[in-house]
Amino acid sequence: MQFIKVKFLKNGQAAGRAYTYRSPVEVKPGDQVELPGGKHAIVVDEPVDAAWVQVYGADKIQEIVGKEEEK
Repeated sequence: MQFIKVKFLKNGQAAGRAYTYRSPVEVKPGDQVELPGGKHAIVVDEPVDAAWVQVYGADKIQEIVGKEEEK
């Protein structure tokens, strides 16, 4: 299980701030992922603050649905 930062896609481009999600599959920056609720996002190369995850609670962080296949 890894913790990643993603940005939501708006008109096919990453937009807004980065959000932390759990990923049961290996992903890297630039990969597109599907989020709960049918939303789509892109993995960004931003560090996840491990201390924040520990304080917030890893079990409270939402998990991605899966990695989208490359077209």
